[in-house]
Amino acid sequence: FVAGAIPGERVRVRIDRVSKQLAFGTTVDVLDPSNDRRAVETDWACGGSFYTHIAYDRQLQLKGEVVQDAFARIGRMPLAAPVSVMPSQEHGYRMRARLHMKNGRFGFFREGTHELCDAAPTRQLLPDSVDALVRLQSSVQGTHVISCELSENAAATERAALLELASSDAIGPHVEPIEGITGLLFINHQQGHLTVAYGSPYVSDRIEAVDSPVALSHHVQSFFQGNRYLLSPLVARVLAQVPDGAVTDL
Repeated sequence: FVAGAIPGERVRVRIDRVSKQLAFGTTVDVLDPSNDRRAVETDWACGGSFYTHIAYDRQLQLKGEVVQDAFARIGRMPLAAPVSVMPSQEHGYRMRARLHMKNGRFGFFREGTHELCDAAPTRQLLPDSVDALVRLQSSVQGTHVISCELSENAAATERAALLELASSDAIGPHVEPIEGITGLLFINHQQGHLTVAYGSPYVSDRIEAVDSPVALSHHVQSFFQGNRYLLSPLVARVLAQVPDGAVTDL
């Protein structure tokens, strides 16, 4: 398994780890590039950017192959046809993100490490989301923040942030509201006690699906569809499969 490469390429690889049956490596030099390789400024190892060096159409194909392989190899259920992966806009799609803080700044981790990398150049978050995080970052300087859970609605009009504190720092309800953050919460790493500084820990979406609009609300700690551009078609696809009445997401 070679990170940073594209199937069909010839590359020079550094072997990072070897198990009984598998070897894991990282691309250090591309000797014969694929036609699907594209030049990007983003660090492909910066959280969530694993396919960024690959042309988008090929990304969709490769993701479909991963799903197909899982069904055949792990599930022992070979699929009769290739898996079609729904496309999305490539940038600003993330409604949920977990960022870490080191030396007073937020960022993603590079794959397989605890090295911090700048989230903004990956363009997974909207510019407004990045700006809100910068303001939040400034407001908690001097506090022992470990990480930040960020959750926003598809329209980016509501944005909740949950900061994990390393200790019982006295930072909480007295925090002044931060532009772009509609709800701010703190949780103590050791005690697990949740404190609402201001606003709501929930964000809500109203989606025009099937014959009537659908209201969805979720907590900043909840698992939820992470791609704002795929939320509406996902909801519509689910509702098209069920009879009229209440629907519960389990």
